[in-house]
Amino acid sequence: KKGLGNLYDGDGARYIGRGAIQLTGRSNYTQLAQATGIDVVIQPELLEHLPYKFSSDLY
Repeated sequence: KKGLGNLYDGDGARYIGRGAIQLTGRSNYTQLAQATGIDVVIQPELLEHLPYKFSSDLY
């Protein structure tokens, strides 16, 4: 989808809805990483596990 900030082939599948609020798209993952210091751009699967699962709620 447009507006999610996906830049490369595969970004849509890589930055699927994760975390308690189902954070979606490369741009949202990037903003969360900048706000929290948790590098979910490199390791997006972190949002599937505690304690990171709820970090998207704080963002």
